[in-house]
Amino acid sequence: MAAPGTATLGDLRTPAFVVDRTTAANNARRMREQAAALGVALRPHLKTHKVRLARANGQRGRRGAC
Repeated sequence: MAAPGTATLGDLRTPAFVVDRTTAANNARRMREQAAALGVALRPHLKTHKVRLARANGQRGRRGAC
């Protein structure tokens, strides 16, 4: 069992939505860079308005969401 206030994958009930924050942040950064290089707006097609990481991504140049 993990320390109080923390959880391991084994502690989670399934099904569970698990995100590696470092990987997700790196992927979002790469998408922003690619969109900027192409001169297009980034419009993610998922429920990004409900994901804390996605809201932070929006503050870094995302324009709208579908």
